[in-house]
Amino acid sequence: MGNDVSVTKKSPRIVLFLAQPGGALVGKDKPFKDILELCKWAHNECGFEGVSAPACMPFIDIDSVLNSAEYPDVIRSDYACAGTPLVRLEMHTVGQRMLLHPASLPRYKMFTSDLGQEATFREYETAAETEALMIVNASAKLGFKHLVDFSGNRGWTAAKYPWSAYPAEWRLKILLLLLAKHRKVLARCAELGIVRGFELHPEEDLNSPLLLFLLRELAKEAAPETVAAIGALADASHPTLAGDCADLHFKFLHEQRLLRMCHLKDGELGQNFLDADSPEWKGGSIRGDFAPKWSRSGRRFCTFGTGNADWSKIIPILLQVHEEQEEGLDFVVEAECSRFPDMRQGIMIAAENARRAIAGKPLLEAQGFEPEVPIGGNWEDFCTSPVPAEELLQMNAVEIGQVAGMREKIPDKLVERFF
Repeated sequence: MGNDVSVTKKSPRIVLFLAQPGGALVGKDKPFKDILELCKWAHNECGFEGVSAPACMPFIDIDSVLNSAEYPDVIRSDYACAGTPLVRLEMHTVGQRMLLHPASLPRYKMFTSDLGQEATFREYETAAETEALMIVNASAKLGFKHLVDFSGNRGWTAAKYPWSAYPAEWRLKILLLLLAKHRKVLARCAELGIVRGFELHPEEDLNSPLLLFLLRELAKEAAPETVAAIGALADASHPTLAGDCADLHFKFLHEQRLLRMCHLKDGELGQNFLDADSPEWKGGSIRGDFAPKWSRSGRRFCTFGTGNADWSKIIPILLQVHEEQEEGLDFVVEAECSRFPDMRQGIMIAAENARRAIAGKPLLEAQGFEPEVPIGGNWEDFCTSPVPAEELLQMNAVEIGQVAGMREKIPDKLVERFF
């Protein structure tokens, strides 16, 4: 009789990734006085069952996790008492600094205060590796099995695509450099039984499922001690906004047993972006080029289930992964750029959509929640860097003069349309 009884794993937990909500909702003159108050609201009003938090203050003190006998129990108790146990850490900005192109250094100086203004990009990379190892050890001490990360970007994206005209040897060297820079941290993760889920992101050296697969295959030969730690965090918004089929990304990662974590976040494409006659559609999206202005194209990160990703194809893959993995798969809602004037509204809708997805019910329609004003105005305002392009690109006086001379010859109407 026992053989006739099928045991179904408990439904996935619905978890909130705190990074964006933390900055938008917590602090003076904001809805919540601290992170734990936000967590209580997320549990009581939205039904979240856990949180995933950046590995830094005000979410968690990594030094105290490693050096205090009491703090790990205290922090676990604090989040649990709020109704949202802490389920994993995310160290995106640390991973970015582990493989840092020198032209990106001015932007990433804001993420660390320990190094002086004269520090080189290599010094930033070394410091980031030390920080990453601390976070890995802290994750293990807290009993976590997953850690979310970015890969960094020292390579040249154009040289990495399979159809690139650049020599294949370039792509190989870029991936081997990435493996070399992350090897120590990956090996430590494998030693402690932690899977490091790389979020595949347009700005990173690991920006597609294929490249992560190739990294793992190279690791099997060149750094076998790292293989067990190599995994993927899939986010449907990134391929969707590049004009690709997000469900194929998830399907490939699942088939290759790389899909270990997810962020539930959607992407929305405006109608003029989808216009088959527009240069943006004919050129930009095919290359994954984000150059055309977001405010004009209507491209947005938005709340889970209210964009253009085909979740009817993605959710079954996620549920299958949940059944296959011993520890299950958390449905982690990332509330980044939810497009609602009040991010709380977007978080509530995303939580409801997560419940509907798990239950096999239709998701809420986006049209019923269209705000008059997107959060933060437009994407360009949100992402504008305070660093001048000349400094970011490390241009010298001669180059600045050459570029300025050519810029004078470019019609403003051309710049307004395509840049």
